[in-house]
Amino acid sequence: MVAPQADMGGASGALRVVVADDVEDAAAMLAALLRHCGCDVWIARDGHQALQHVKERQPHCLIYDVVMPFLPGHELTRRIRELHGSDIVLIAMSGYARDDPRVAETFDGADHYFVKPVDLKALARVLSLDV
Repeated sequence: MVAPQADMGGASGALRVVVADDVEDAAAMLAALLRHCGCDVWIARDGHQALQHVKERQPHCLIYDVVMPFLPGHELTRRIRELHGSDIVLIAMSGYARDDPRVAETFDGADHYFVKPVDLKALARVLSLDV
């Protein structure tokens, strides 16, 4: 479960989340849901933007599509872990099945994973959000 620690919350104390997905509508819908639940949310369109947001925003959680331009999910996972260890909860998502070789390595490195379409109630439980 993800819950902001007292010393990690922003001015609002809200859960800080970066959503990274190259499908604009999918990212916007997920961000809107998270904002409705009281989260501070930033959207990234590719892995490089996700890394930049993580550096600048210090989120509690990164929810990211495994297959994005410029930086594949397994590489994004590796870089985040190198820079932040387990300080950021990584939630990977993909349209490919868990055991598909294109995504298995990323899912293995993430704290949680979802196959698209994401079960929003299950995601809310992982994030400890009321929906």
